[in-house]
Amino acid sequence: MTFESTHKLVEQNKVRINLTANERERLKECENALEIALRAKFGNRLNEIMVRDIVNSISRDPEIFHFVVTGETTEVDPSNRASFLPFAEAKVQANSLARRNIAFSDEALRTKLADDFMQSLKPDAKIKFDRDGTLTKRIADYVENQLDQQTA
Repeated sequence: MTFESTHKLVEQNKVRINLTANERERLKECENALEIALRAKFGNRLNEIMVRDIVNSISRDPEIFHFVVTGETTEVDPSNRASFLPFAEAKVQANSLARRNIAFSDEALRTKLADDFMQSLKPDAKIKFDRDGTLTKRIADYVENQLDQQTA
């Protein structure tokens, strides 16, 4: 039994193994540029493991691979850091786990969702839930459900 993630890792390693030293250096330049762009755009909202996954997956990206093999900068240019910002955004949007990671780590969004839940409750329900000790859990469950729906 094979898993998609295992297959993806095997393919990424096959690409890396078959690169020349110059091509590996160009790939490393692209990986560094993408990592910088991801950190600049998303900061600490994107977990380290997601950054590594996105960065490692670019070896199979056609635009990157073209640069790696030819050195031609018409499609991507790792020395132009600003050009990697939209590329980083596209890679995150294409990765459902990365989108979920960002949504779940957004404290402002969590606070807004919790406030929305509290405002939707009638005063007597707030008092009842607070007395029976379930208010905090109900808020957390509502926030998690809303985040799940937004990132699905």
